[in-house]
Amino acid sequence: MNITLLEPQCTGLQHVPFNASLLSSVSLAIPDASLVFSGESTHVKSVREALGERFAQMVTWRSEFGGIVRGESATDLPRLWMEAYRLSQYCRSEKVEVLMICSASAPFLAAISAMRPQYTAVIVVLHACLAHLLFNPVTQLIRNPLSIHAVARLPVPRGVRVVVLGAPILASLKAMGLASARWESIDHPSSSVDEELCIPSSPPVRFGYLAGFERSDPGTREMLERVRRATGCEIKWIGRDGPSSDPLSPEEYSRRLRDSHYAVWTGDAKAARLRASATFLDAISMGKPMIYLKNDFMDYYHANRGGFGFPVSDVEEMEKVLLRLGGTPIDDSYRHLAKTALTVSRSFSPVAVSSSLRSIIFAAREEVKKL
Repeated sequence: MNITLLEPQCTGLQHVPFNASLLSSVSLAIPDASLVFSGESTHVKSVREALGERFAQMVTWRSEFGGIVRGESATDLPRLWMEAYRLSQYCRSEKVEVLMICSASAPFLAAISAMRPQYTAVIVVLHACLAHLLFNPVTQLIRNPLSIHAVARLPVPRGVRVVVLGAPILASLKAMGLASARWESIDHPSSSVDEELCIPSSPPVRFGYLAGFERSDPGTREMLERVRRATGCEIKWIGRDGPSSDPLSPEEYSRRLRDSHYAVWTGDAKAARLRASATFLDAISMGKPMIYLKNDFMDYYHANRGGFGFPVSDVEEMEKVLLRLGGTPIDDSYRHLAKTALTVSRSFSPVAVSSSLRSIIFAAREEVKKL
C-alpha cells in the first residue's frame, strides 16, 4: 500500500516528536506499506533525525507541500483550493492509496475534502484548530465563514476520515453537536516512554510544576510557596525558569521533570477538553504521578487506563494534597503509583496506537474502492 504522510503547516522543530511517532504508528499498522513523508525541508530533516537512520531508510523523504497551510483565514481559501488540486494531481501521478495529513486548518480540511483525489483515501489529523471551538461561534463565523465551527458541521465525504487525538476529545465534540460520521479518534502517539522506572533520590520530595505551558497565576504560585515552607519540599519550575522568564531548553525541561517525584498541572480544564496535553504525556512517560486539576481529557485516561495520580477540583484541594505528599517519604505506595503512570504511558506508544490507526486506514480504503 502506497501511503504518503504530509505535514502542510508545521516547520522546523514544530510537532517533530508527534510526526515521528505518527509515522512509526503507520509503519506498524501497515507493515508492508511503501511510506513517503513530505513537508518543509527542515521539518522533514528533523523528523528523519528523530526516527534514526535505520528507520529512516524505510521511508522516502520529500520536501514538497510544506508550509502550504498558513492560518485559519477563509480569505486564503482560493490558494488552498489550488494547493488541494495540486496535491490531488500528485496523488494521482504517484498512485498514492492513502494520504495522511498530519495537521490542518479548518479551511484546508474543507478544501482537501472537496478536492479528494479520486482513488486515494484521505485521513486528516486535527490539532490546534479545534481550540477555536472555545470561542464565540457567532464571532468566529463572522470573521471566518470557514472556521472550525462551520467545517466541523459539514458532512465528511466517503473515503475521508477526520481524526482527533483522543476518545475524550471526540466525545466532547459530539456533545457539542459536532463530529458526525467519519470522525474518528486515536490516542496521541508518543515514542518517548522510559523503558524502566527511575525514582529520583529523596528527601526532599520534589514537585515539578508544569508552568509556562500551563496557567501560572499568582494565587497558584503563592500556594506552592506555602507548601514549600510547610513541608520543606522542593518546587521545580518546568517549562520556564520562573514566573516571567524564558522557556527552558528541551534538555533542561526533560532534566527537571525527570528529577521530580511528582508533576503538578494547573491548566485550563475547558481548553483540555479539545486538546491533547503534551505535558501530561511527558510526565507519565517518565513515571511521574500527577496532581492535576480535573479535566475531561486526563480524567478519561485516569478512569480507563489506571490511576496515575491525584485529580483535584480546585487549587485549594490541590494545596491539601501537596501538603500531605510533601511531608510523606517516598515509599512503596509512591513506587506503585509511579509504575502505574509509566504503564499508562505505554498505551500511547506507536505499537498500541497502530491497531486503531489500521482500522481507520482500511475503512477509508474500502470506501474508496466502492466509489
